[in-house]
Amino acid sequence: VKIRNTHKERLFVELNFAGNPAKTPPARVDAFALKREWYSADGQPLGNRTLRVGETVLVRVNVKTAGRYANGLVVDYLPAGLEIENANLLQGEQLQVAIAGIDPRQAMQDSRIQHVEFRDDRFVVAARLANEMNFFYRARVVTPGRFIVPPTYAEDMYQPMIYGLAGGGEAMTVVDGKAEEGVKK
Repeated sequence: VKIRNTHKERLFVELNFAGNPAKTPPARVDAFALKREWYSADGQPLGNRTLRVGETVLVRVNVKTAGRYANGLVVDYLPAGLEIENANLLQGEQLQVAIAGIDPRQAMQDSRIQHVEFRDDRFVVAARLANEMNFFYRARVVTPGRFIVPPTYAEDMYQPMIYGLAGGGEAMTVVDGKAEEGVKK
């Protein structure tokens, strides 16, 4: 792009662009150590197994930090093929599952959590991040295919140069549960 100012006054130019990197960015753990883990609805680790359309998964996002960040923001993007389960439908649910010895409902009632959003494509939580915190949400498998898992991100909202990035790049395979059942019969 070439721009030329033909007037005597200053010309202010703003150029914005957006895109996704061809490769997953390298992890950054100097401020925040992040870890995302996937579990079945009964609390068992998923490992690398194939998922079926219609099943639900529990996601644990673990954040460790040596500092204290009063304005912490954690964003966990979902891979295509999954959607966050409607939190309004789950509020009355009695989740009798412990994940890594942690009660997800109790963890999500931590007084340091200031705001939680269950968006279509990501889980977002604003919290006073210190030491170690665990966040949980439920997602439903909705679309068959092979999808790349995006990284998990955390930052100090008022100092965005302080951030952590981890995970991502691994592939997740989803099959249509109905088609799979038809093959077995």
